[in-house]
Amino acid sequence: MKQIHKNRKNRKDYFRKLLIDIHDFLFSHQLLLVVFVVGAIIAISSSLFFYFEAHAKDTLISKPFDAFWWVVVTLSTVGYGDIFPKTTEGRIIGIFLMFIGVAFMSLLTATIASKIVERDLKGGMGMLDITLEGHVVICGWNHHARKMVEQILESIEKEIVILAELQSKPYEHRRVYFVKGDPTDEMDLHRANISRADTAIVLTDLAVHKMESADARAILTTLAIETINSDVYTCAEILDSKNIPHLRNAKVNEVITSGEFSGRLMARTAITHGISKVITDLLTPDEGNELSKVKIPDQVDGMKFDELFCRLRDKPETMILVAIERNTDVFVNPEKGFVLHKGDQAILICRQKPDPEDLL
Repeated sequence: MKQIHKNRKNRKDYFRKLLIDIHDFLFSHQLLLVVFVVGAIIAISSSLFFYFEAHAKDTLISKPFDAFWWVVVTLSTVGYGDIFPKTTEGRIIGIFLMFIGVAFMSLLTATIASKIVERDLKGGMGMLDITLEGHVVICGWNHHARKMVEQILESIEKEIVILAELQSKPYEHRRVYFVKGDPTDEMDLHRANISRADTAIVLTDLAVHKMESADARAILTTLAIETINSDVYTCAEILDSKNIPHLRNAKVNEVITSGEFSGRLMARTAITHGISKVITDLLTPDEGNELSKVKIPDQVDGMKFDELFCRLRDKPETMILVAIERNTDVFVNPEKGFVLHKGDQAILICRQKPDPEDLL
């Protein structure tokens, strides 16, 4: 059922992008010129046809609208046959309209198709400006970015914009967009519409830049992002934990030290066998349990952590309360008697992402 839902969502995204392409074409100067020329042809042809046919013997034209109807039907290559010319002049006009109609329909179809193809090509090359809102912007690209994109697509219904110095789009999906550019450049960040983004992920890009400058570029990128949109939730990846204070000063919400994180996990696995399996299960969607965060409802204000823990553990859907996020602080397995406050975020181990009402 989940796969069917994803397929339906993909089809909706495809048709939405198609409608955007058609909308852009409909309001272009090129179409306005075509409409003006065709309108002029219809007006002149209708007038001439009525002038020649209205006085012909056994004429089928009794009023100007009959001439207009015949011109539109002939020009559109439909040809109902309810009205046809009786005079030589009328037939000449008909021949002219037949050729014009075939050419016009071919031109219209080819123009719309070329606009769609042109947009797809520019999108694949990262040349389009993004107009999305509430999307995720990934700044940079590295060896584990593909897996990260897959998990984001599986977990949340948001569009993803990849801003990186690549030659072509690195991941093909209807909800994934690509902007070719430098994440440290404010102009390129504006092209990715970072001002309207919900989340920004800054990756260390070792494929393009040397290891010594990777963290420096991550810091510059986060500074540029925060300058444009201080409300965006920013997560940055770095190689050296010594640079964490610089990112904290740049008001980054979360910092991940990739090398140290994997090293600590390996060490913990060596000390306590099986820990990596637990972490993998929690971080992999559709593999059983996963970590999820939800705002606690106002009715829980003043309740103790242990009380909510027991209440959730006894629910049929079995949720385990592991931590509370309060402002920028996270309290993992807090001490006995810890009191919940309004606005706290509950971090849970659960099989499906819950709603705030599920905590009642």
